[in-house]
Amino acid sequence: MPKDLVQLPDGSKKANLDVEIAVDMMALVDSYYTAVLVSGDGDLAYAVNAVSYRGARVEVVSLRTMTSDSLINVSDRYIDLEGIKEDVQKIPALAIRTVRYQLF
Repeated sequence: MPKDLVQLPDGSKKANLDVEIAVDMMALVDSYYTAVLVSGDGDLAYAVNAVSYRGARVEVVSLRTMTSDSLINVSDRYIDLEGIKEDVQKIPALAIRTVRYQLF
């Protein structure tokens, strides 16, 4: 179900999806072994703890500067995006073509 973005006074936009994420995590807990949560929102700590008690693992991926300590503490694994940014950053299309041509 689509959700409208809220525009903040500084012009940025926010989706406020924490309730929806928590409900989905709980509703689907019997359908996954590991949830990868890309968020630092401490409001999700309770849901993470609840699905952990139901036997699912939860790995949290986010920037440390934007991640709640309580969320990190209840997760099974925490990955700081700063530490893996070279592995997950978008590569410009020109660079991809250059690499492809060098391989052949």
